[in-house]
Amino acid sequence: MKHALLLSILALVACSPETTSQQIDDRDAAAADYPDLVPLEETLVLDTPRISENSEDELEARANRLKRRAQELRNTPVQ
Repeated sequence: MKHALLLSILALVACSPETTSQQIDDRDAAAADYPDLVPLEETLVLDTPRISENSEDELEARANRLKRRAQELRNTPVQ
């Protein structure tokens, strides 16, 4: 019970507003310059496609490796 009381007091202190010297004045925030807007097309990075004409073969090979590994793990004795 004492621990719960201590934790709740600690949470209240941690969530309380910071001192006024660290707060941003609303007038300063209103007078601040807004950042320049950047067109969306310039911000998107075009990655190389993750799927190619060999993707199906690669996925089948990976699935087979995983199945083989799972079977080996099933056959391994537990120590």
